[in-house]
Amino acid sequence: QSMLTNVGNLNIPAQLTLSVNSICDKLGFSPELMAEKVGTYENKKAAEIGHYQNETIPTAAEMARMFSEITGRKVSFSYKHVAVLQEAEERQINALNNSIAAYGKLFSDGLITQNEYLLAIGQQPRDGGDKYITEISNVPLAVKFGVGGTTAIQAILLDATLTPEQKKGILQVLFSISEQDASLMLNL
Repeated sequence: QSMLTNVGNLNIPAQLTLSVNSICDKLGFSPELMAEKVGTYENKKAAEIGHYQNETIPTAAEMARMFSEITGRKVSFSYKHVAVLQEAEERQINALNNSIAAYGKLFSDGLITQNEYLLAIGQQPRDGGDKYITEISNVPLAVKFGVGGTTAIQAILLDATLTPEQKKGILQVLFSISEQDASLMLNL
């Protein structure tokens, strides 16, 4: 007997209707992707991104793995042509740049350690990285002290009323500059 049949011959009762939500649930789609009037534009974009991340990309990755196994060559799929994924990636990059700027300021102001900074921007901490910027020896003094500190150091160095030894002592006490570095700054 033929597997093909007319849908009308199935005798489905007229009162049996499926909502968009139940169809989507069965197919694994978000309702925002299926109906024109359901959800906002942003909800539809979020649903599309979610569908790519949760359904399309994992399925394609598995297909690529199988094709690679069969052909003996690396097979992969690109999603660079999918505008909604590019927009999401751009938003992630902007968010990371904002985090780097904000936490970088906290680090350069001496409010968090190097490892706290790295963890905040999603990077791995480093051995010996539990130090504040003022404790890291290879960081330029201008970065350690910022604009205000650098201006104060310049004022001390240029102050004609102070002797070189007084300037050296002030630099050592106020800024924790080593005796050797203070001497270099004063050409002693």
